[in-house]
Amino acid sequence: MARDLAARVHVAAGAGFVALWALVVADLALHSTPLRRFAELVLLALVVLAMLRASRHIRILATVLAAGTALAAWRAGDLGVVERGLRAALPIGAFLPVVALVRATVHASPTVPAIRERVGAMTDGERRVWMTAGAQLLGSILTLGYVSVMRPLLPERLSPEERTRLAESGIRGLGLACAWSPFFVASAVAAQLVPGVSAWKIVALGGALSLVGWVIAHRMFDPGVDVATFARALRRLGPIVAPTCALVGAVVATSAATGWNVLQSVVVIVPLACFGWFALRARRAAAAALRGVPAAAGRMSDEVLIFTASTVFGATLAGAALPDALTDRIAAIAAYPSIVIAVVVLVVLGLGIAGLHPMVSASVIVPTCVALHLPIAEVVLAQTVVLSWALSSTVAAWTLPVVVTSSVFEVPVGRLAFGPNLRFIAVYGTVAVALLGAFNALLAASA
Repeated sequence: MARDLAARVHVAAGAGFVALWALVVADLALHSTPLRRFAELVLLALVVLAMLRASRHIRILATVLAAGTALAAWRAGDLGVVERGLRAALPIGAFLPVVALVRATVHASPTVPAIRERVGAMTDGERRVWMTAGAQLLGSILTLGYVSVMRPLLPERLSPEERTRLAESGIRGLGLACAWSPFFVASAVAAQLVPGVSAWKIVALGGALSLVGWVIAHRMFDPGVDVATFARALRRLGPIVAPTCALVGAVVATSAATGWNVLQSVVVIVPLACFGWFALRARRAAAAALRGVPAAAGRMSDEVLIFTASTVFGATLAGAALPDALTDRIAAIAAYPSIVIAVVVLVVLGLGIAGLHPMVSASVIVPTCVALHLPIAEVVLAQTVVLSWALSSTVAAWTLPVVVTSSVFEVPVGRLAFGPNLRFIAVYGTVAVALLGAFNALLAASA
């Protein structure tokens, strides 16, 4: 009986996600208030269903955020901020079934067996380079799904030390992908918190920081891998480069042509690209793959619960008045944008390691920075959110990248969270924050 009820809830959630996506896309085209209100009701229904199935600590955190939202709205005397928060969360809810669709599309592709044939005989160093690069490329569109594709391509029997190093390399690659890929929720949230930032700006700036991080990772962990070996490892990833670039390019081009932000562009253009690919290349696999999309989306209870609760909470606090003492302290460092950037990264990262999702901390900190008109360029502020999120996902022991990679590679979570990657984010984070500060100064000087 309980199992039947759980199955029905799962099916209802999947159907709700698909309906929410359709409503959000229709609203983008029609700008219809009734459609938007209906979409908000669907999102609320998904939140209720998620409370029945989400993990315990996510339910507790969502309850705390809901209580904080109610208290902040009551003190502000403006219940309208709750509705505005729900409106801001709509595109994020629509984004989740798109992620499931992309994963289904990739898993139906004949590219995966082609990559398996190329892995063959590789040296340990070559495998680590291949793992970091592959995690970044596959992770840029599959996010956590990268590990389910790449681990089977590696030899079944690996020494414990090699499994650990490959797992660390995969998490680093996924973190670097998070710094630029428009298919991560981090970019979607940043685009919502800092309206007006085009997709190509986040991809370009994040891509530059990711390249710097890749160089740092190579110098720190694989200094003995020569140029020829490095190039050979990259060539083995050839089959996935073109589709990855095409999908990212389509999102960037759509954003530039329409003025939509990253999230809006992904929600509209990526499903069209996936449906087009199925129609042209994989008609036989289309039915089975598409049937699995609502089910995969329906399993995203933790995601929809924390993202919705955090967005509404952040919107509520952004609409409330800050204490004078806090405003004065923020104003005191407002003249030093580089320090503000560093503080934001440290706060989001530190709270992330402590167990608070970056979505929560960013949803409070970023609207405050925007409301105070701090001298930080929009694209830099958005990238600060993405960078903080990427660093947190690389080392926070409770985050899904670390937990899932730990499980697949059979490496203790503590070894991944507090091992070499902790040193990596210390170096990479410092360099990236300095580069963001310098870029912000350059933008201010040219304004």
